Amino acid sequence: MIINDMKRGQAEVLTSRRWARFALAFGAAASVTGNVAHTVLTPSVVGLVLRVVLAVFWPLALFVGIEVLVRVAWRDKFIDLAGRAVMMVPVSVVAAVVSYQHLHGLMRLGGEDAFSAMIGPLAIDGLMMGGTVALLAIRARALAHSIELAETALTPAPSSSTTVEDVVDTPEEALREWSASVPVSPAPPSVALLLPSNAPRRVRGQVDPRQSEAVRLILDGVERAEVIARTEVSPATEGRLRKVYRTLRDNPNADLDARAEKVRPELIDIIRATTRQEATR
Repeated sequence: MIINDMKRGQAEVLTSRRWARFALAFGAAASVTGNVAHTVLTPSVVGLVLRVVLAVFWPLALFVGIEVLVRVAWRDKFIDLAGRAVMMVPVSVVAAVVSYQHLHGLMRLGGEDAFSAMIGPLAIDGLMMGGTVALLAIRARALAHSIELAETALTPAPSSSTTVEDVVDTPEEALREWSASVPVSPAPPSVALLLPSNAPRRVRGQVDPRQSEAVRLILDGVERAEVIARTEVSPATEGRLRKVYRTLRDNPNADLDARAEKVRPELIDIIRATTRQEATR
């Protein structure tokens, strides 16, 4: 069931991403054409070849800046915030303004009225911006879908029978259970042998939530030391999870044996689904 949901979600994301990229590429092509046409039709003392190169540069700079903003897995760090600010203000915004001026001048040369010439270029460069917003929305949706599937995989199946080990978390509750189920004897067994430890128990068959969180952090590009510190998993466990991630990142269709890798198959499925989505971008 979970695998089918993953495949269906991947197909939807792939179709949406293709349309968004088509809008982005179509807007870039139209912008380049308009910029070059305005440059050719405008007289200048500067050589035509140089002016055409500069005219092509602005929409391409906007396109590349948008691609960097969308494709890079930015973190909540100062260096990442600074990188986004540089790509946004002195690159993307400036390139968009200059490209707008070219398209505006071309429409004025074509005899369009002032209002049409003012708003017309917004539809062309706005097509690239809209494609970018769509890609960001698709990426957020894919991430949310992966998290939802992970939570579904970690939810234990309902059971008709319940044992003391499944429900008892404290020594006091264990003592009450034992007192109710064991008859009084002149020489009762040691109560200490019946008491569980103070550590919270995990329902049988359920994936360790710490490992699930470690997988999420690894997929987000968090470094090894921070993953161990935030999830409190052992270095060996983190190493096994990261090894599976690297293997599936290089080859999402790699055949992995969960028992040999010592990683739960549910976690391998989640990592595989995410790496396949990354590979189709």
